[in-house]
Amino acid sequence: MAVVGIVCGAIAVLAALFGPFAIPFAIAGLVIGILAALRGRKALAWVALGLSIVGLVISVMVTTSALDPAIL
Repeated sequence: MAVVGIVCGAIAVLAALFGPFAIPFAIAGLVIGILAALRGRKALAWVALGLSIVGLVISVMVTTSALDPAIL
């Protein structure tokens, strides 16, 4: 389960440059990472959570800057 979270997080980081398309992958990675952490796969779960958070932050930043160019 943690590996699926890592894959979702990695897709979120890579797709974050294209805007809001990465947000569902980042949220899925967060949920799966939390579930993996609760089931005992701590190290891989932290990687999944980290990638998902980075992907979510980048995606939100790209999306908001595309909506309002004055933010940059």
